[in-house]
Amino acid sequence: MKSLADAGGIRVRGPVAELRSRGCKAGLVYEWEFTGWQREWRLEAERYKLDPLIVNGTREIEINLEIGPGRLTGKGTIWTDYEADNHSHRAIIIKGGELQWRKRRAVSAQG
Repeated sequence: MKSLADAGGIRVRGPVAELRSRGCKAGLVYEWEFTGWQREWRLEAERYKLDPLIVNGTREIEINLEIGPGRLTGKGTIWTDYEADNHSHRAIIIKGGELQWRKRRAVSAQG
């Protein structure tokens, strides 16, 4: 995996991204915008949905953003008040530190 610090900053947006906690899918964010520079990033989403069994009062979360040929992941903290009840709610902000970029390997053609 390559650190984003080696690549500089990034600004991306998308329709849906996955949130994880303790190795499990913890929820989704919708209509999100992600900005990051070296070891500092921020994700803002218009809507979110969190699983109460996974999140259960914690603010520590991991983001997984599918971007082109790879996946950007990072651990962060939910900065806004939130509800974890498997229903869609308005607006969430998550901030974090180090990011990792993992490029997906192309599938080899076999005859």
